[in-house]
Amino acid sequence: MKVIIPTYKRLHTQVTYDNLHDKSNVWLAVREEEAEEASEISPNIFVLDSHVSNFPETVENICKRHKGERIVISDDDLKFGKIFKKEGSEWAKWTSGLANAEEEHAMWARINKYIDDGYAHGGFWIAGLAPKYYDDMINEHTNVNARYNNMKWYDLSAFDPDDIDWTTCVATEDYYVALQLIQKGFPSAVDRYYALSPKASHSAGGCSTYRTVEVHNESQRKLAEIYPEFVSLNKPNKNGYVTLRIDFKKAYKNWEDKKPGALEEFFV
Repeated sequence: MKVIIPTYKRLHTQVTYDNLHDKSNVWLAVREEEAEEASEISPNIFVLDSHVSNFPETVENICKRHKGERIVISDDDLKFGKIFKKEGSEWAKWTSGLANAEEEHAMWARINKYIDDGYAHGGFWIAGLAPKYYDDMINEHTNVNARYNNMKWYDLSAFDPDDIDWTTCVATEDYYVALQLIQKGFPSAVDRYYALSPKASHSAGGCSTYRTVEVHNESQRKLAEIYPEFVSLNKPNKNGYVTLRIDFKKAYKNWEDKKPGALEEFFV
């Protein structure tokens, strides 16, 4: 399974790549103008098609050129770790970083197991997000049909990437794709044994080259317009950014209720 890290205008500040121990199947996805320089950092370079101009187009390009494969797409500014690490009889909330390549292999194997179990897409919990759920995570490390972003996996043998609209919501692309897949009957899994810790949003390079507050907010509103039954808008935060409430579980229940045979099953 390939781990693909799109990066743009920050080749020499590679957080995700530098923090991984085994880079043998880790690829940097770059635009043509950065390909030669990127090859000095990694032998595994995926050169994006020339039309790519933003992150949703990057993900689309990667997925359409990896049809039939299992892939992980990760932001370039992440650190992976474990949410729970047993220390005596206590549980730590976040263990930043993985100790060695063996721990990384176990993490990727966990994704493969999710795919084997029928979860064609998903991601990891974000460290520090909604700490009120930490007690639940001790007993249940998987949250089905929940929010994920920054890193995601796709089983591109389960669905055709040509059937997905990757680019309409340019700042809410992960949520938009997830909702489309859920509405096609593909449940997601969010792993809460492993977690990721991203750098502060809107850091230099990457999406910050185009993702202004206006672009961000327009994308939030567009997603709410497309899926009003599952998505609602919060008031702008102190920096002017609009956030979302998304009910992924309701979206999957909606698909279950509408799938062929649902009424017949109801009356049996």
